[in-house]
Amino acid sequence: MASPLQPPFPTHGGPITPELDAYAEEVISKLHCAGLSVSWSDDNGTVATGYGYAQFPTSKADANTVYATASTTKSFTAMSALRLIQDSQHTPNPYSLHTTLKSVLGDDFELRDKHLAQHITLLDALTHTSGMPNHDSAIAASSTPRAETRRLRYLPPFAPGARGTRFAYNNQMYVAVSHFLETATATPLGEYMRAKIWQPLGMRATFYSVDEALAAEAGGEGGAVARPYFWNEETRGFEEQRFERNAANAGDGAIISSVADYALYLRAMLAEDPRLLDKEGFAELRRPRVRTSYGREEYALGWEVSRYRGVTIIGHDGATHGFNSRMLYVPERNWTLALMGNVEERASGAIHAIAYRTLDDMLGVPREGRMDRVQKWFAIGDQDEREWRQARKKWFPKAAEGNAAAGHSLGLEAYAGRYTHPGYGVLTFEVVDSPDWWLRAPEKVLRAEVYDKEFAHVLTLEHVAGEDFVARWTSPPFQRCYDVMHFKAGFKIQGGQVKAFGIQYAEELKDLIWFESEHVNDIVEKTGNLQLT
Repeated sequence: MASPLQPPFPTHGGPITPELDAYAEEVISKLHCAGLSVSWSDDNGTVATGYGYAQFPTSKADANTVYATASTTKSFTAMSALRLIQDSQHTPNPYSLHTTLKSVLGDDFELRDKHLAQHITLLDALTHTSGMPNHDSAIAASSTPRAETRRLRYLPPFAPGARGTRFAYNNQMYVAVSHFLETATATPLGEYMRAKIWQPLGMRATFYSVDEALAAEAGGEGGAVARPYFWNEETRGFEEQRFERNAANAGDGAIISSVADYALYLRAMLAEDPRLLDKEGFAELRRPRVRTSYGREEYALGWEVSRYRGVTIIGHDGATHGFNSRMLYVPERNWTLALMGNVEERASGAIHAIAYRTLDDMLGVPREGRMDRVQKWFAIGDQDEREWRQARKKWFPKAAEGNAAAGHSLGLEAYAGRYTHPGYGVLTFEVVDSPDWWLRAPEKVLRAEVYDKEFAHVLTLEHVAGEDFVARWTSPPFQRCYDVMHFKAGFKIQGGQVKAFGIQYAEELKDLIWFESEHVNDIVEKTGNLQLT
């Protein structure tokens, strides 16, 4: 059996110098990133190396360390869709980017907006312009692409007219595309990617699930699989976290790979390798379609296109529990760069600092003209912390403070219990003592453990006034992360009984997601348009 390890690349060359080594070691030390690997390629070849640990504190990171690469998977899904389109052109029923998802998925693809369901195309889904907001909090922890596609019928869309024009990053639409591709090809998507992309390029250490990667590691057939970590500021140490294992984590973020394998993929993108796509397919893949909602980038098909210091950057980030990644290529200079790390938020800071240091070095940017990316990362963290503390003012700017705030109309115990939503599932609130991190005096609070979701979390409700609350999201002990998320929330009372709990899980929507209370027999209307009173 051929070894899945790439032949040893030189560890130094181009921008990867002893000086960059020292900078990278300093960055991962400051940001407490367990390990990080990087590959660079240009006309002179590929160099790749690693810093820190793949498995702390025994196994060092290197070019063949395997990481969960999360949303960088989207580029492979888009390429797979274009390959299906290309291969179908001489068949009786060829596909195109304008093929609707429903034409292949039938009853599996239904939405609240029936007209929208009939018209969403592959192009809409792959460019995040489907007319559906991000409903990540609805994705189940143990599911399938088909089940998550069928869940969409219960989730509220944007107002009519958003399809094809409004960008809203949406993992679930890439899951639906995964179901589309598996249905159209009668082949599991991971197998399709392996046959059409990975094997032709010799990407022998690329997998579609963490269990495949761990099996290869156990059999001595691959590089070390990086473990996911969380840096605990209180104990000043790394805590190993649970791997994400969810079959629904498909074309949106399933891939496990190495920077060495990604170097092969990025070189193929630069070369427009005809084994993967024809020239028309590559042009479609990277043509900018829509401005993103989070920066100056434009979104293509599974790729983001931006300008940096006079050159075009085509790339994509990825983040999941305990991991972060970044891949990019620069067509004008024939450069590629891939970075992967294994402490989610902190690896993000380290990856961006090292990526831009590398690009600035190669572009000849004077040191005095460069941004301090590490300092920027800390500044963003400080801003997130301030916003966490000021969540009440964000969501309820006119609410009275302290004793002037109106109390909730029922005793706190009356709000405890099960609340259900056909798409988001069940929330069960209990009355408990406020947690140690609570931002005001200790008190009794409502708390729900939401562990049956891909993004497992705990909701703790901070009372504002009347039936208005701030829902604070914190991570569970098995999937620790940097907790800065919070949502507008509240209850609906009718006839002296709690009728529903609402939370703004989908922040792009003006309305809350309403969960029916199981306290009462009456059914709260499932429109998602109810307003708090």
